[in-house]
Amino acid sequence: MPASFGSSPDGMPGRQTIWSIIAAILLATHGAVMTWCFVQWFIGTVRLRNISNRATSADASIVDLWNEVSGSPKRSVRLLVSNEIRTPMLFGFWQPVILLPLSIATGNSSSLRFCLAHEWSHVRCHDLVKWQLISLCQLVLWYQPLFWILRRELRLCQDLVADDHATGAAECQLPRIEYSELLLSIAKGASASPIAGGMAFYDGSSQLTRRIKMLLSDGQPL
Repeated sequence: MPASFGSSPDGMPGRQTIWSIIAAILLATHGAVMTWCFVQWFIGTVRLRNISNRATSADASIVDLWNEVSGSPKRSVRLLVSNEIRTPMLFGFWQPVILLPLSIATGNSSSLRFCLAHEWSHVRCHDLVKWQLISLCQLVLWYQPLFWILRRELRLCQDLVADDHATGAAECQLPRIEYSELLLSIAKGASASPIAGGMAFYDGSSQLTRRIKMLLSDGQPL
Protein backbone atom coordinates (compact mmCIF):
# COMPACT_ATOMS: atom_id res chain seq x y z
CA MET A 1 0.00 0.00 0.00
CA PRO A 2 1.56 3.37 -0.98
CA ALA A 3 2.61 5.75 1.82
CA SER A 4 0.31 8.70 2.47
CA PHE A 5 1.36 12.21 1.45
CA GLY A 6 3.80 13.80 3.90
CA SER A 7 4.76 10.59 5.66
CA SER A 8 7.66 8.19 5.22
CA PRO A 9 7.19 4.53 4.17
CA ASP A 10 7.68 3.40 7.77
CA GLY A 11 4.78 5.57 9.00
CA MET A 12 6.92 8.37 10.54
CA PRO A 13 6.10 12.00 9.67
CA GLY A 14 7.81 13.14 6.50
CA ARG A 15 10.13 16.13 6.16
CA GLN A 16 7.40 18.28 4.66
CA THR A 17 5.06 17.55 7.57
CA ILE A 18 7.76 18.40 10.12
CA TRP A 19 8.50 21.74 8.44
CA SER A 20 4.78 22.50 8.29
CA ILE A 21 4.50 21.90 12.03
CA ILE A 22 7.53 24.11 12.72
CA ALA A 23 6.11 26.88 10.50
CA ALA A 24 2.76 26.69 12.29
CA ILE A 25 4.48 26.94 15.69
CA LEU A 26 6.54 29.94 14.57
CA LEU A 27 3.49 31.72 13.15
CA ALA A 28 1.50 31.05 16.32
CA THR A 29 4.35 32.33 18.50
CA HIS A 30 4.76 35.45 16.36
CA GLY A 31 1.04 36.12 16.49
CA ALA A 32 0.95 35.67 20.26
CA VAL A 33 3.85 38.08 20.82
CA MET A 34 2.37 40.67 18.46
CA THR A 35 -0.94 40.42 20.32
CA TRP A 36 0.82 40.80 23.69
CA CYS A 37 2.72 43.90 22.47
CA PHE A 38 -0.44 45.48 21.11
CA VAL A 39 -2.43 44.74 24.29
CA GLN A 40 0.38 46.17 26.44
CA TRP A 41 0.46 49.36 24.35
CA PHE A 42 -3.34 49.66 24.37
CA ILE A 43 -3.60 49.21 28.15
CA GLY A 44 -0.81 51.75 28.70
CA THR A 45 -2.50 54.28 26.43
CA VAL A 46 -5.83 53.84 28.21
CA ARG A 47 -4.13 54.22 31.61
CA LEU A 48 -2.45 57.43 30.52
CA ARG A 49 -5.70 58.82 29.18
CA ASN A 50 -7.51 57.97 32.41
CA ILE A 51 -4.79 59.56 34.52
CA SER A 52 -4.84 62.70 32.37
CA ASN A 53 -8.64 62.91 32.63
CA ARG A 54 -8.37 62.88 36.42
CA ALA A 55 -5.44 65.31 36.45
CA THR A 56 -5.73 69.07 36.87
CA SER A 57 -4.42 71.74 34.54
CA ALA A 58 -1.12 73.31 35.51
CA ASP A 59 -1.44 76.71 37.13
CA ALA A 60 -0.29 79.94 35.54
CA SER A 61 3.14 79.91 37.22
CA ILE A 62 3.95 76.50 35.70
CA VAL A 63 2.70 77.62 32.29
CA ASP A 64 4.84 80.75 32.49
CA LEU A 65 7.88 78.68 33.43
CA TRP A 66 7.17 76.32 30.52
CA ASN A 67 6.97 79.25 28.09
CA GLU A 68 10.26 80.54 29.47
CA VAL A 69 11.98 77.17 29.17
CA SER A 70 10.63 76.29 25.72
CA GLY A 71 10.62 79.78 24.23
CA SER A 72 7.52 78.69 22.32
CA PRO A 73 4.36 79.95 23.99
CA LYS A 74 2.34 79.00 20.91
CA ARG A 75 3.46 75.38 21.03
CA SER A 76 0.43 73.12 21.51
CA VAL A 77 1.47 71.21 24.63
CA ARG A 78 -0.88 70.38 27.50
CA LEU A 79 0.55 70.65 31.00
CA LEU A 80 -1.24 68.57 33.63
CA VAL A 81 -0.59 67.81 37.30
CA SER A 82 -1.45 64.45 38.85
CA ASN A 83 -0.99 62.84 42.25
CA GLU A 84 -1.11 59.34 40.67
CA ILE A 85 2.40 59.37 39.22
CA ARG A 86 5.86 59.69 40.73
CA THR A 87 7.84 60.71 37.64
CA PRO A 88 7.09 63.26 34.90
CA MET A 89 5.74 61.68 31.72
CA LEU A 90 5.25 62.67 28.10
CA PHE A 91 2.67 61.08 25.83
CA GLY A 92 0.28 61.94 23.00
CA PHE A 93 0.95 61.29 19.34
CA TRP A 94 -0.89 64.29 17.87
CA GLN A 95 -0.79 66.71 20.79
CA PRO A 96 1.98 66.24 23.37
CA VAL A 97 0.79 65.98 26.96
CA ILE A 98 3.17 66.46 29.87
CA LEU A 99 2.07 64.91 33.17
CA LEU A 100 3.79 66.33 36.22
CA PRO A 101 3.71 64.70 39.66
CA LEU A 102 2.03 66.87 42.27
CA SER A 103 5.14 66.66 44.45
CA ILE A 104 7.27 68.28 41.72
CA ALA A 105 4.64 70.79 40.58
CA THR A 106 4.28 72.14 44.13
CA GLY A 107 7.87 71.61 45.23
CA ASN A 108 11.21 73.18 44.48
CA SER A 109 11.08 75.55 41.49
CA SER A 110 14.54 74.42 40.40
CA SER A 111 13.40 70.79 40.16
CA LEU A 112 10.31 71.86 38.22
CA ARG A 113 12.44 73.82 35.77
CA PHE A 114 14.73 70.82 35.26
CA CYS A 115 11.77 68.54 34.53
CA LEU A 116 10.14 70.97 32.12
CA ALA A 117 13.41 71.54 30.27
CA HIS A 118 13.94 67.78 30.03
CA GLU A 119 10.47 67.24 28.58
CA TRP A 120 10.86 70.19 26.22
CA SER A 121 13.95 68.53 24.77
CA HIS A 122 11.88 65.43 24.00
CA VAL A 123 9.14 67.52 22.38
CA ARG A 124 11.60 69.60 20.38
CA CYS A 125 13.43 66.52 19.05
CA HIS A 126 10.20 64.59 18.36
CA ASP A 127 11.49 61.77 20.55
CA LEU A 128 8.02 60.46 21.27
CA VAL A 129 7.32 59.90 17.55
CA LYS A 130 10.58 58.00 17.21
CA TRP A 131 9.76 55.91 20.26
CA GLN A 132 6.35 55.01 18.84
CA LEU A 133 7.99 53.95 15.56
CA ILE A 134 10.36 51.74 17.53
CA SER A 135 7.32 50.19 19.21
CA LEU A 136 5.94 49.33 15.77
CA CYS A 137 9.25 47.72 14.83
CA GLN A 138 8.99 45.68 18.02
CA LEU A 139 5.99 43.85 16.52
CA VAL A 140 8.22 42.44 13.79
CA LEU A 141 11.71 42.31 15.35
CA TRP A 142 10.86 41.05 18.84
CA TYR A 143 12.90 37.87 18.34
CA GLN A 144 16.12 39.76 17.49
CA PRO A 145 18.39 40.29 20.54
CA LEU A 146 20.18 43.10 18.69
CA PHE A 147 16.89 45.00 18.33
CA TRP A 148 16.36 45.07 22.10
CA ILE A 149 19.91 46.30 22.64
CA LEU A 150 19.47 49.09 20.09
CA ARG A 151 16.05 49.92 21.53
CA ARG A 152 17.52 50.32 25.02
CA GLU A 153 20.43 52.43 23.72
CA LEU A 154 18.10 54.70 21.72
CA ARG A 155 16.00 55.39 24.80
CA LEU A 156 19.10 56.07 26.87
CA CYS A 157 20.52 58.45 24.24
CA GLN A 158 17.25 60.37 24.15
CA ASP A 159 17.44 60.88 27.91
CA LEU A 160 21.14 61.78 27.83
CA VAL A 161 20.46 64.54 25.31
CA ALA A 162 17.47 65.75 27.35
CA ASP A 163 19.53 65.70 30.56
CA ASP A 164 22.27 67.72 28.91
CA HIS A 165 19.75 70.24 27.62
CA ALA A 166 18.03 70.54 31.00
CA THR A 167 21.27 71.31 32.85
CA GLY A 168 22.55 73.75 30.25
CA ALA A 169 25.98 74.08 28.71
CA ALA A 170 27.56 76.03 31.59
CA GLU A 171 30.86 74.78 32.96
CA CYS A 172 29.54 75.06 36.53
CA GLN A 173 28.85 71.61 37.96
CA LEU A 174 26.28 72.75 40.51
CA PRO A 175 23.23 72.44 38.17
CA ARG A 176 24.36 68.97 37.13
CA ILE A 177 24.80 67.91 40.75
CA GLU A 178 21.32 69.21 41.62
CA TYR A 179 19.89 67.44 38.59
CA SER A 180 21.57 64.18 39.61
CA GLU A 181 20.06 64.50 43.07
CA LEU A 182 16.65 65.04 41.44
CA LEU A 183 17.12 61.87 39.39
CA LEU A 184 17.97 59.91 42.52
CA SER A 185 14.99 61.24 44.44
CA ILE A 186 12.61 60.34 41.59
CA ALA A 187 14.21 56.91 41.29
CA LYS A 188 13.53 56.24 44.98
CA GLY A 189 9.85 57.05 44.61
CA ALA A 190 9.17 55.51 41.20
CA SER A 191 8.66 51.88 42.19
CA ALA A 192 6.06 51.04 39.51
CA SER A 193 7.09 49.90 36.04
CA PRO A 194 6.88 52.44 33.18
CA ILE A 195 3.52 52.79 31.45
CA ALA A 196 3.56 51.67 27.82
CA GLY A 197 2.66 54.35 25.31
CA GLY A 198 4.53 57.18 27.02
CA MET A 199 8.02 58.36 27.90
CA ALA A 200 8.89 58.70 31.58
CA PHE A 201 11.52 61.02 33.04
CA TYR A 202 12.91 57.95 34.81
CA ASP A 203 12.50 54.50 33.21
CA GLY A 204 14.63 52.09 35.20
CA SER A 205 17.66 51.58 37.39
CA SER A 206 19.69 50.11 34.51
CA GLN A 207 20.00 53.60 32.97
CA LEU A 208 20.39 55.63 36.14
CA THR A 209 24.12 55.05 36.63
CA ARG A 210 24.99 55.94 33.04
CA ARG A 211 22.89 59.09 33.11
CA ILE A 212 24.46 60.37 36.32
CA LYS A 213 27.94 59.43 35.14
CA MET A 214 27.46 61.41 31.92
CA LEU A 215 26.16 64.40 33.89
CA LEU A 216 29.08 64.48 36.30
CA SER A 217 31.89 63.50 33.92
CA ASP A 218 34.21 66.38 33.07
CA GLY A 219 35.33 66.90 29.50
CA GLN A 220 32.62 64.73 27.95
CA PRO A 221 30.14 67.10 26.29
CA LEU A 222 27.41 65.49 24.24
